[in-house]
Amino acid sequence: MDNRTWKARVFAATSLDGFIARKNNDILWLTQPKPNPAHTRPSSPKKTLTFEQHISEVDFIIMGRETFQVCLSLPEWPYPPSKNLLVLSTTLQFLPTLSNIPASSSPTPTSTPIPQPEYCGVVASLDETETILAKKGAKMVYVDGGKTVQGFLTRGWVDELVLTHAPILLGAGNGDENGDGGGGRPLFSHRGLRVPEDVRFTLVGVDVIEDGMVSSYYRVLRP
Repeated sequence: MDNRTWKARVFAATSLDGFIARKNNDILWLTQPKPNPAHTRPSSPKKTLTFEQHISEVDFIIMGRETFQVCLSLPEWPYPPSKNLLVLSTTLQFLPTLSNIPASSSPTPTSTPIPQPEYCGVVASLDETETILAKKGAKMVYVDGGKTVQGFLTRGWVDELVLTHAPILLGAGNGDENGDGGGGRPLFSHRGLRVPEDVRFTLVGVDVIEDGMVSSYYRVLRP
């Protein structure tokens, strides 16, 4: 029985073949796509959530170690630093302070200390994650990163999914010798998620957004 007092949303973008990044964590195909004026124009009014709308409703962000390290490699921290942060890892002992990471919301560089989240730490398991989210009174959790998303789905902890598809196939150029792994890091396992039963969704809305990308907003259909 699901006794959670919080909800979780996946907000992710993938290639058409389901990858969130290349094997080397490159996402330039997503963040800097080649211009194509032939793309259908963005739809209006919007029926899905923009990232700004999504993140404004979030009080906790949960991600894995690899996703966290990718975020640290970016020129600026991609999320509001005031959001509570949990990083799933069995190897990290602590997180670097976010006060040294430029805030993406700051229009110009500033020496003013960036607000710190109420809670920021490492968790070793999903069980520990559940305990902390309940203890801290979480309301809306943003689930980020392939393995973390897969773990939440397996436990039935995902309530909403905003999935954007970019018009590109990354292919299987750097998969393993068996062809597994494809062209990068999948949002969902290519071997299939180990969910106890089918997970059905209600489609809330679909939008064409920038650069030929299509965003779909789903809610999990509970029994």
